[in-house]
Amino acid sequence: DPSKKQAVPQPPSPLGSLAMWYRQKLPSSAAQPAGLGVGALGATITLSPDAVVGAILVVGIVLALLAVVGLFAEKYLVKPAFSLESVPALRGKTAVVTGGQQGIGFEVALALAKKGARVIIASPSERHGSAAVDSIRDILSADARDKGQREDPSGWPVEFAPLDLANLESIRAFARAFGDKPLHLLVNAAEMTICPFEVTDDNYEMQIGHNHLGHFCLTALLTPALSLAGASTSSRVVFVTNDGHHNTYPAGVDFGSLSSRAGYDQQRAHGQSKLCNILAAYKFAKRLGHCGVLVNAVNPGPIDLSVRNVRSSTDFASWGPFAPLLRVLRSTPLSGRGVAEAALTVVWAAASPDVAGLKITGKYIVPPGQLGVPSAHARDVRLAKRVWDWSVEACGIKTLPEPLREKFSVDDGAMTALVQAEPKAAERTVIDAEDVNKLFVWMGVSPSLNSPCGASLYKHFPGALPGSAVSKRVAAILREFGVTPGNSLYGQSICSDEINNEKGDLATLMQDYWGDMFPLGGIGGAPYAGKTGFGAFSHHVQHGQNVVVLYGPHIAVSEAGELGKYLRVRQDHHSDACGAVMAAYRDCCKEATTSAWTAALAKATGGSTSELDMQQSWLRNKVRPSVHHIQKAKVPYVELTHTIYKSINEYMHNIVNHDFGGKLVLIGGIQINLQAPWEDHFLPLTFEVSSKHSAPISLLPKLHIDSPSEKSIGARAPSASDLSSAETDKVAATPNKAPPSVAASTPLSGTWKSK
Repeated sequence: DPSKKQAVPQPPSPLGSLAMWYRQKLPSSAAQPAGLGVGALGATITLSPDAVVGAILVVGIVLALLAVVGLFAEKYLVKPAFSLESVPALRGKTAVVTGGQQGIGFEVALALAKKGARVIIASPSERHGSAAVDSIRDILSADARDKGQREDPSGWPVEFAPLDLANLESIRAFARAFGDKPLHLLVNAAEMTICPFEVTDDNYEMQIGHNHLGHFCLTALLTPALSLAGASTSSRVVFVTNDGHHNTYPAGVDFGSLSSRAGYDQQRAHGQSKLCNILAAYKFAKRLGHCGVLVNAVNPGPIDLSVRNVRSSTDFASWGPFAPLLRVLRSTPLSGRGVAEAALTVVWAAASPDVAGLKITGKYIVPPGQLGVPSAHARDVRLAKRVWDWSVEACGIKTLPEPLREKFSVDDGAMTALVQAEPKAAERTVIDAEDVNKLFVWMGVSPSLNSPCGASLYKHFPGALPGSAVSKRVAAILREFGVTPGNSLYGQSICSDEINNEKGDLATLMQDYWGDMFPLGGIGGAPYAGKTGFGAFSHHVQHGQNVVVLYGPHIAVSEAGELGKYLRVRQDHHSDACGAVMAAYRDCCKEATTSAWTAALAKATGGSTSELDMQQSWLRNKVRPSVHHIQKAKVPYVELTHTIYKSINEYMHNIVNHDFGGKLVLIGGIQINLQAPWEDHFLPLTFEVSSKHSAPISLLPKLHIDSPSEKSIGARAPSASDLSSAETDKVAATPNKAPPSVAASTPLSGTWKSK
């Protein structure tokens, strides 16, 4: 009978054994009860000693695991907490902090002042702004006393300046008062909190008008000062946003509510204004990156109001083994923190060496100083452009102010004066071209002079430079004339051959810097778009802005030094480059020697121009008159390339105009394709800037390096593109004509010849 079977005794579990040992150690009076009674809601719950001991052990194990997890996470998973001690001294730097009279703005101003920066607290209230200045000076004096230093409050570089972000005229007055002094740090921390509908002095909804439009206008008007500081060391702009940007209108920005009560929702309006802060930071970063200005949006995270005014340590040392875990939890973006601690993320973006070292710009930063992911609307490039365009119009800014330059302005008169002030040849810095070549070789971008490729390159195209050097030098020179990506459109007329448009080539480097490219050319590099195409291109330019055009043919130099040969990807043998130009030359050679072939060609192509092959026909028509001269040249392919360049250069000058009202920059030359690992090189033959009211000014001397020896220059072998001094004078005095080649003044030929 199974019901009468005896139960088999089971060995006690580890917890049971521990409980038995625990009962044996208890006094006899305490060991008698079967359990511990706990009264709750009139009932008694009895817990056995086994359960109590087990619960204690489980809790202990969990706590130990949490401590271990905290140690591991703090060491391997979490970015070390940022501290003010890691910020370098900021003496000699100027910072403007909006909203510096209270909250995060005050803490940021205090932190920057502690590091020695001159801090301007911009506030609409003189009483509150001056009180903040006094408070910061008192804190700095107390710190100085603790360190045994001077404690004269009037000596601390903290000051107040009136600024009402809800009044555009007040913002303009602030910018005028600041003047043309360099500005290193701009922290846009002022915030109008959630409020019922009201409007600014300029009739915009208060939250969008104050939080976004005011800061946008201020940043735009201070751009020259920021760029002036960025010319020597990177300057920075920080837009302080918050989590509210997630809670906005369905379209992200409700453009119908920006100055109207219709459809107004105060919480969404606030989120909309903070979203615009992020979009503005992204667009300003794109516009000002080339000026050395780093722009970011910072979300300092939730703020614990219970510790709003407490600047206490957050190392949790008194929590013993659980301190690492608490520090990890505190470091998450969702954790609340005091104002002083929250401000550290803003200070990190404004002053940390990491931001400058890593060139962090156009990013969304969260505690404790790391890149975050904003809302989908904040990543919408089209929305960013629409907000930008609306903001520019609302602020009355026709064009974004360009970087200030200490020696000259950017009008046409200054253009001429700048070139006339160019130092004489004897006064220029003399750089040994051979050393420059060695540097390029050392960098791995140019072939050695002793290699077959290098010998051929420098012999036949003296003065050619790596594409990266040309791109950077052109950008630096044009900045002196106020021509930047922010106020210019870029077009190019180069051969459509894929070897001209690979990553790292001059064409792609120029596009990376100048932005979207308008294609003007086709095979061979001629601007087949013509007058109509250039007109359509230039109509995209806002009046008074600029056009930059790169153009010219190309030729390859193989690793063995053979001209016109290039090993393309997925090919097992070298092929022609430029294939179109060389095919046109061979066709013309056949025409000159075979009358029957000429007749057949005329029949097949319909004469000198074929509608079925218009671009190739254009190349043949340009080569044909010079074919005998090219055949007799010492190096026909070099002569051929220069002949095509002259035709392209003339064509380009005939189709361009200045109707767009700004400056026209033409950069013409010959692109030389080299095999990897070397960069493609470029021989600049035209580099000029002109306008409707200024004749073309050649900038080629600013693009080339002076030769250490006039004698070595004279020893250069003649080039097919050389012009006589009489031709040079004639061209220089004639507007809208191609300037002379600079091959006669390039240093590389003489150096190569002497070696």
